[in-house]
Amino acid sequence: MSALQSLQGLAKNASAAATLADIGLPTPRLEGWKYLSLRTLENTEFAAPQARAAITALGEYDVPGFQAARLVWVNGQFQPKLSDSVDGVFVSESPTDWDRVPVNRDGFCAANAAAGNLIQFSIAPGLSLPLHCLFLSVAEDAPVAAQPRIQWKIAANAQVTLLEQHAGGAGNLVNSVQSFDLARDAGVTRYKLMSAKGDYNTAQTRADVDANARFENHVLDLGGKLHRDEIQVALNAEHAFTRLNGLSCVNGREVSDSHTRIEHRVPNTTSAQHYRGIADGRGKSVFNGVVVIEKDAQKSATEQKNANLLLSDKAEINPKPELQIHADDVTASHGSTVGNLDPAQLFYLRQRGIGLAEARALLTFAFAEQIAEALPSEALARAVEKRLATVLPAVEVIGDVIE
Repeated sequence: MSALQSLQGLAKNASAAATLADIGLPTPRLEGWKYLSLRTLENTEFAAPQARAAITALGEYDVPGFQAARLVWVNGQFQPKLSDSVDGVFVSESPTDWDRVPVNRDGFCAANAAAGNLIQFSIAPGLSLPLHCLFLSVAEDAPVAAQPRIQWKIAANAQVTLLEQHAGGAGNLVNSVQSFDLARDAGVTRYKLMSAKGDYNTAQTRADVDANARFENHVLDLGGKLHRDEIQVALNAEHAFTRLNGLSCVNGREVSDSHTRIEHRVPNTTSAQHYRGIADGRGKSVFNGVVVIEKDAQKSATEQKNANLLLSDKAEINPKPELQIHADDVTASHGSTVGNLDPAQLFYLRQRGIGLAEARALLTFAFAEQIAEALPSEALARAVEKRLATVLPAVEVIGDVIE
């Protein structure tokens, strides 16, 4: 049985299932998927998750210095017994679906909607708190389709720091859809740590941002069979702000595919993006960033930066930054680079007695660290640096630097 057939068999929502049957899974013939091959995934049969595995020692996933209430999903299913109860955070397991991410966007969106795993978290007005959302992928009798569908309703003046951690990696499909609704003066800072290397991971995020509200997203992708991360942000009222930062590190035949879309819909809105990619071995890194400034969004401002580092002549990086500006009184800039390590910098370090492997490691780490240093949380910045040390060349050299 193919992946498509197995996903159809897991459907609970008939309308979404019909859409999935009609459009199927994405292929390279689609513009947004042209750099990817889903051949291995397509030949995998995915079962429904049972989440029967005994989960213990959740403390091993804690980040030193980051104290937060924990919410836990196992193979896409929310686990109330493993999660903390938090005053001011209200959980609804039968909410109305906002349908902010269109079901017909692609086959994975349709499959997620068809699975019927919707849950909603509502954050009380004025509340300020950190949350640690832990998504565990564990082995079952066969590969499973983990398909969490989550809505976050952030009330006025609430401020949420959200650590989203994906761990485990058991050859499962983790296909998630999340929607954020930020009321006036609300704020969300989300850190997404991807380290489940054995999984296929596809994710859709949609954020709607009201007046004076702020949505920040920082993603660290340490590589995997296939990691695709799509995020769409709509700035719907004046002085809404978003910042999207990302770092991907791929090696072997790993794939990291990042797509962003920011829509400035009204005047006086601001956005910023900074994505970096590192590709070694036969790894593939993709970045497609779109910013749309609509006709009525005068006096808006946007900045987009994308830098990429090729460490192997067999690796592949495909950047595509896009600005679509329909207003005439805006501030906008974007830039994208792809290159190798600077020979002059390598020579400088070699002249000071540093070996070639060590010099390459130090320069690669310095390239990646620019994203880590920009993280608002110092505890998470240090955690990201330590995680980087586990995937970049000459681990022991980088370990000495960050200690």
